[in-house]
Amino acid sequence: MEKEWIRIENICKSFHKNLVLDHIHAKFYHGEICSLLGENGSGKSTLMKILAGIYEPDEGRIFINGEEKKIETPRSAMNLGISMIMQEPALAPSLSVEHNIFLGNEICHGHTPFVNGFVQQEKIEKVFQMLGVRLDLSARVNTLTLLQKRMIELARAIVFESEMIIMDEITASFSSVDVQKIFSIIRKLKRMGITTLFISHKLDEVREISERVLILRDGKMRAQYHGLEGENIPKVIKEMAGIDYRNRYPKARGCKPGRILLRADGISNEHNTVKEVSLFVRSGEIVGLAGLQGAGKTSLARLLNGADAVKKGKVYLEEEPVVFKRPSDAVTKGVTYMSGISNENLFQELNTFFNITIMNLKRVQSRTRFLQKDKIVRNTFQYINRMHIQNVDPNIPVKYLSGGSKQKIAFSKLHFSRKQMLILDDPSVGLDIASKVELYNMMNAFALQGHGILFISSDLRELIGMCDRIYVIYDGEIKAELSGEEATSLKILMYASGSDGKVCF
Repeated sequence: MEKEWIRIENICKSFHKNLVLDHIHAKFYHGEICSLLGENGSGKSTLMKILAGIYEPDEGRIFINGEEKKIETPRSAMNLGISMIMQEPALAPSLSVEHNIFLGNEICHGHTPFVNGFVQQEKIEKVFQMLGVRLDLSARVNTLTLLQKRMIELARAIVFESEMIIMDEITASFSSVDVQKIFSIIRKLKRMGITTLFISHKLDEVREISERVLILRDGKMRAQYHGLEGENIPKVIKEMAGIDYRNRYPKARGCKPGRILLRADGISNEHNTVKEVSLFVRSGEIVGLAGLQGAGKTSLARLLNGADAVKKGKVYLEEEPVVFKRPSDAVTKGVTYMSGISNENLFQELNTFFNITIMNLKRVQSRTRFLQKDKIVRNTFQYINRMHIQNVDPNIPVKYLSGGSKQKIAFSKLHFSRKQMLILDDPSVGLDIASKVELYNMMNAFALQGHGILFISSDLRELIGMCDRIYVIYDGEIKAELSGEEATSLKILMYASGSDGKVCF
């Protein structure tokens, strides 16, 4: 092992009283390729953002070459030799390749404000030659492919002599050929003595490129492996998954599935992030959709609710083919959707009274079809109390509310609408425990009334606890369909990581 470079001790970080990192200790070495593994929400990205100066820790210390350092901003991280490449390219799309690489760090003539283009271009060309990249330095970034954009970010880190490059899910949307190009560069970085911290949900990628693997779960460092050999994979997945929490979730077991409400038959989207997916949801059924970040869960939901167009295959409602050109078409047919991003679910400039009742005004109208204020107020406060929405004035625009309160109002709106089919995309994000339980109870009530739910979640425990069946998606394809009784975190993670599920436990 190379000489220790960075050591972190006792790192803690909370967001809104939610402990995300719990007394983390770790070491990183010069020139190593180290991977971080963990389920969604395990704390991987938060830990890396602390090293990159995007977040400050609440507690703990960071040592570089044995000396304690404060990393308070991305600029201070860069000055210490640490760069981070995020899940989405952080580039200025309307600027050129050269401008993006040197943006905010331009090389000038002496002490003048005039940029020395010759020196900049000479530096870039040397780095591009090392990377094996050919790009027009004057080309605008918005004309480039995703791989080319990643090359620009890598070049930027190397130009400024980074000693550690953090790569957070940068291969999620790449083909196997493009992944190999990235891996080739990572190996070159190692030969240059540059440390790579590689985050990926794909175990085959981690196994191929990593010398050391660190595993996070629930904000704690759980294990370390030197290399990821085949015999270690079941252990690694078990460390990532922990145990199942089936009894924490109040699933109603007396509901019998009926007719098929929603069916997808070999559907694909234009960007090929959904590939010939087939699934169905019956009345009275809660069906889960599991998958790691970038697997295609939200892309599939957008196809089913009309936000994106189906390029191939068909969608059926009660065995009748339908084409949704926009989400409003789906709502008219009885299919409604809730995003895990709270701002997307509500009319931000309007109040809670409006947002909860807008999708089913018939329930608050008189016989002469005039809206009745007393019904609007009564129903709104019923949901405010039921979902434990604290300290909320229902008269003010919802844009002033917290993300958790918005999620509660969004689900209340869907429940009030009484649509036949709900598509829920991470609906429990930002909810406290009591509100999550109430959400689960409302889902049960919805299913018991004969409606159907497609429940997308990054929390495997709530999927296992609440679903009758679970589909597992990997790289845009359905890899498995598991009954509620046979589903475990280990099985789901195995399929979600690209395995064929044949490893014995």
